Amino acid sequence: MNMQEILKKLKSPFPYEDIDWKVQVTNKDKTRGMAVPYLDSRAIQKRLDDAVGAMNWTNEFMLWQDKSQICGIGLYDAERGAWVMKYDGAENTDIEPVKGGLSDSFKRAAVLWGIGRYLYDMASIWVEIEPSGKSSQIKSSEYDRLRGHYDKSVAALFDDAPAPKAQSQDNAKQAPPETASYDYVIKSASDSGKSVCLKLADKNGKEISVYAKKGDSGLASGTKLRRAKFEKKQADFGPYITMPEYEIAA
Repeated sequence: MNMQEILKKLKSPFPYEDIDWKVQVTNKDKTRGMAVPYLDSRAIQKRLDDAVGAMNWTNEFMLWQDKSQICGIGLYDAERGAWVMKYDGAENTDIEPVKGGLSDSFKRAAVLWGIGRYLYDMASIWVEIEPSGKSSQIKSSEYDRLRGHYDKSVAALFDDAPAPKAQSQDNAKQAPPETASYDYVIKSASDSGKSVCLKLADKNGKEISVYAKKGDSGLASGTKLRRAKFEKKQADFGPYITMPEYEIAA
């Protein structure tokens, strides 16, 4: 199998059973929230094993500035006779800080290889939620609807190819997905003093780093934005870009 075939396999959609969902943002009364799909580390590891073989991929971690983790995922390119590494990072989380940082950086490095990248291109969907400790969780009655949304999104993104182990047609007709146009998706967000530093990617994959004011919980990884306005500014350390205006696509 050559590298092009391997990359195609890495980028292919996952079965719905491998997809987890989390609440990204909520409305003011916390009765509805934006559901965001994601993969856990085990699903990514299995995809790497299936695509290249367990002995032909590797990963490594490095601590960055005492509060972040950088992960590199490497594939062995037999045609070149060399390992090819791709790196990304994530801040340690509030819960199980180091473990959370390691897991998040691994997932982000996997996206650089195309694993689960299509999840960022799926249209947003709002669902009913309920309290769960100090946060919120998706109501169990919404998961059939999420499955229909996922299968229809995969079909649209992969030229009408159904998701592996697609749902029955009866379930797919229960409710159409909610869609929203967007211009950028947030690939990462990190604290920067009085601001939050965002890495944005447009629909063509072109990336831009901007700074926005703190306080909006919606400015998190996976959130889609539209009508964003950018301003180029100059500081002692050099030029930088701010995002004074934007809308969350929902």
